[in-house]
Amino acid sequence: MIDAGDVDVRLDPDETRQRITAHAHSIVDRGLLLASIGGDHSISFPLISAFGRYNPLTIVLLDAHLDYRDISMEMKFPNNSPFRRVRELPFVKRIVTIGVRGIKSTDREYRESLDHGNLIVPMERVHRDGVAPILQEIGELGNYYVSLDIDALDPSIAPGTESPEADGLSFRQARQLLRGIATRGKLVGVDVAEVNPYLDHAELTQHIAVQLLIEAIATGFAHSCN
Repeated sequence: MIDAGDVDVRLDPDETRQRITAHAHSIVDRGLLLASIGGDHSISFPLISAFGRYNPLTIVLLDAHLDYRDISMEMKFPNNSPFRRVRELPFVKRIVTIGVRGIKSTDREYRESLDHGNLIVPMERVHRDGVAPILQEIGELGNYYVSLDIDALDPSIAPGTESPEADGLSFRQARQLLRGIATRGKLVGVDVAEVNPYLDHAELTQHIAVQLLIEAIATGFAHSCN
């Protein structure tokens, strides 16, 4: 495991996205597993844009929100739209979103995501049915990329985020999901987004984020080597 460096953020958001994609390409094109941390969820689109070699690619999104708006405040690339843009990439087969419960997600987003062939698993179902039936419904993933928005977790264990939503995933549920999906395909990339340490005086959120990032990488490698 190596530190591949940071991507300098520019005032021009288009240039920043181009820099993120170029840096991701330099890693992905060498056949390495890319694990990215930091930024709001808008970073996922330029990151995933570099994964065309893994066509077809399934996205597994753990998030309290769908992040599937087409246009928001006359912008196409804010942090509540990245997975609408991701779904438009020609090599992305579908998006599996788990943990949705936030009031910021609209009915239109929900309907359009389903119409585009995506799977949405509300947080209520995770609590009610457990992880095993959800993994069964997900089915085979093939090449998959995990995007973990830290607000997927309950704010009692991960308060350091801009958009906390009550009644989220426990650490155990998140770990079970990561371990379970690792048996369904090949992990090719992972990002952790929306962690804001300044909003968590106890410094708990960043520790949880790192633990889950390690969990995703370790389980992905373990099943890839079997």
